[in-house]
Amino acid sequence: MGLLIGNQTKRESDNKLVITIFATLSLTRKCKQKDRVEFDENQISQALEKAEQIKDRQANVIGWY
Repeated sequence: MGLLIGNQTKRESDNKLVITIFATLSLTRKCKQKDRVEFDENQISQALEKAEQIKDRQANVIGWY
């Protein structure tokens, strides 16, 4: 499991939202049940810090996998 790091922009030509994913961060699942996805809060905090450290891009957590 992990987080998708990227950004979103609006395309001027047709005003559609474009999401670009340029990094992933792997995390360890807190809960091992197949119907649940839980991450440790410390891991999420560290992932957000890593996203902020990506230079030359406006980076956000876009989603998870």
